[in-house]
Amino acid sequence: AALCYLPTRFQKMVEFYHTEIPAAYRDLGLGDLLVIQGFRWAETAKLLVIPTCPFVRRYLEKNSGSWDCVVQSESEGL
Repeated sequence: AALCYLPTRFQKMVEFYHTEIPAAYRDLGLGDLLVIQGFRWAETAKLLVIPTCPFVRRYLEKNSGSWDCVVQSESEGL
């Protein structure tokens, strides 16, 4: 399982762009755990996160207001 991210042009900003869960492990909550740990890592590292991954965006819709590190674009994070 993986939560994939990329750096942006700004040192303190990353993009969460993809999650991958093997078919045998889907629907067990692993994706949510990956996203939660990803946001915890970002907050500890004082990073901002642009969530472009559809799974991450759905997680945020269901759990709105959970993470202060989320921005929708690079310009919002400046």
